[in-house]
Amino acid sequence: MNNNWKFFYGDIPEAKYVDFDDSEWKDIRIPHDWAFENGYSANASQKDKGGYLGGGIGWYRKEIYLTEKDLSDDFIFIDFEASYMNNQVWINGNFAGERPYGYIPFSFDIKKYLVEGRNIISVRVDNSMEPSARWYHGCGIYGNVSLRSHKNAFFEKDGIFITTPSKDKVCVNAKVISAEKSANYLAKLEIFDKAGKCKAQSETLEFSTNNNNAEINFNLKIKKTELWSPENPNLYTSRITLTDRNNNIIETKSIDFGFRYIEWSPNKGFILNGKQYKLRGVCEHMEGGPTGAITTEQLIRWKVKLLKDMGCNAIRTAHNPHLPIFYKVCDELGMFVMDEIFDGWHKKADFDYGFQAFDNWYERDLRDFIRRDRNHPSVFLYSIGNETKGDVAKKMVKICHEEDHTRLVTSRRLKL
Repeated sequence: MNNNWKFFYGDIPEAKYVDFDDSEWKDIRIPHDWAFENGYSANASQKDKGGYLGGGIGWYRKEIYLTEKDLSDDFIFIDFEASYMNNQVWINGNFAGERPYGYIPFSFDIKKYLVEGRNIISVRVDNSMEPSARWYHGCGIYGNVSLRSHKNAFFEKDGIFITTPSKDKVCVNAKVISAEKSANYLAKLEIFDKAGKCKAQSETLEFSTNNNNAEINFNLKIKKTELWSPENPNLYTSRITLTDRNNNIIETKSIDFGFRYIEWSPNKGFILNGKQYKLRGVCEHMEGGPTGAITTEQLIRWKVKLLKDMGCNAIRTAHNPHLPIFYKVCDELGMFVMDEIFDGWHKKADFDYGFQAFDNWYERDLRDFIRRDRNHPSVFLYSIGNETKGDVAKKMVKICHEEDHTRLVTSRRLKL
């Protein structure tokens, strides 16, 4: 869904409607960063905090054609990896939803708004209140966009949680969504090593949905596992296959993970797989330098490898979640990640997320953040804030542990 978008810099509310004429708009490809594209200015609204780049409002439109067969699926979602910020999405003039935070993925079920033939996706991105961060941020849809459809049932997005309670055991919890309130399904788990060899497989599990939902669990023993570490970032693949009662495949979901165990000691500090590690880390803001907010896999891989070669073994995501490809690269290259979600919980920059939307959105953003990143072996610690203080911290830590009981949570705190 990244190709053939139309873009307009400015606010045109009528752009949400199907019959709006966008023929004079700029042709672009996603990912896109209009602030970087528009260039620098001494009077730019991001000011010195954002490197003298601008903000404003931008509209995106994309035309897609769907057949009767396309529309026969029970669920059709539109997925955004990230878009900065205050995003509103319309499908054929119908409001599909909104998401304020500029660093979090979001999805909308759009099946009911789609028609056979021509469909129009319209996205309004609002950076009219600047500076909205204490560093440069891109403006616009800077992550991938995709359509996702399912028949009958599917694994909930980021609803699979893989844990390795010991070096030879893997536990997989998966949430299933069904189009039918009560239906019967089958599921099977297989574990593959990096060479593609099946190391273990479960018995076929029979289960039923209740109120369109089901939760299933697998526990498998693996002989002679190769542990994940910075020196040897060994990865395995978990593959769950969902079928109907006649063994017709509905969905197959594959997720990479690593076997590794973490300890924290008052005397020895951070211990991975029984070995003490000194964390030699850097704080990495999410930007591509000469490409603005657009960060490709090639660029991220180059940066992470450069950091490893200079002796670094840990990155703190300062001060927000990074794009999904970043964590994949860190898994593969063996880089620890201190995964940070927020800069602050209250106003720090003049019009930041803490000022605009934190109170109403932080819990949903935090839960989605943890669910997205919890299967990455590179992630060893969550950070809920940078230079923060407040009673909300207790609730945020509780939310983190509800979504992932395997990692500790920290926050950089100012002296009172």
